[in-house]
Amino acid sequence: MATKSIAKYRIISQIASFIAANLGITFGMTGLVYPFFYCYAAPYACASCPLGLIEHAVSGGKKNFCLLLYVTSFMALIGLVFGRAACGWACPIGAIQDAVSKIAGKFRKNGNGKKWNGEKLLRYAKYAALAYVVIGAVFVVLPTFTDLCPIGVLTGTFPHLALSASSFTPGEFFGIGLFVFGLFVALVLLVGRGWCRYVCPIGAMYAPMNKISILKLEIDKEKCKGCGACAKSCPMGINVPEDGVKNPECIMCGRCVEACKPGCLRM
Repeated sequence: MATKSIAKYRIISQIASFIAANLGITFGMTGLVYPFFYCYAAPYACASCPLGLIEHAVSGGKKNFCLLLYVTSFMALIGLVFGRAACGWACPIGAIQDAVSKIAGKFRKNGNGKKWNGEKLLRYAKYAALAYVVIGAVFVVLPTFTDLCPIGVLTGTFPHLALSASSFTPGEFFGIGLFVFGLFVALVLLVGRGWCRYVCPIGAMYAPMNKISILKLEIDKEKCKGCGACAKSCPMGINVPEDGVKNPECIMCGRCVEACKPGCLRM
């Protein structure tokens, strides 16, 4: 893929994914699963959020084992082929963060490619969030994560309010959900792809797959001049030559390939 074409194709892919996510306006709800973060409570949703299905499957006990197997197998297949590329090329929440990054740079405390003490440890928070999705469903026997999910507020609650505010009835956790959404907004304004870096449980599901996925980055170390252009361009704050091309944090967006003038990186 030509480096000049990557950005264009990435934007087209993100727009197409958003349209596909809302095909419920035509086809209604299907039995499919989104391979990215999008709420099944969205007005025109056509598929289900994998995290919501996992919560319902786990809280339902043995009778929902087939549902759990279906969701995890689907996500594993996507990860084995594409790694974490769904985050960089398909996820509407990732696309929103990309769009916001164009105007929010002045708010950031840590620029792309730079790390601060404790940043690496904070990246493990998304694995804790994923564990909570499962463990919370086991012990609380309720979809507690989805009740407080800021993505649900963004793609489900707000659109419903816009379309039918008069018939909207706030749920029990509406106030807390708005507070969590406020934290989400602050995070994505302060840190490039902050949700993807630190919190997203779906990103945590895909991240280990980068080690074995068919789609991957390759680097010609003999050509690499150590200019750091790839690190500066990376929205996930990865120094590609130093951190490795199979890094779990890589969302396969291709920005490093675009930025590499010697042409030592390719997808």
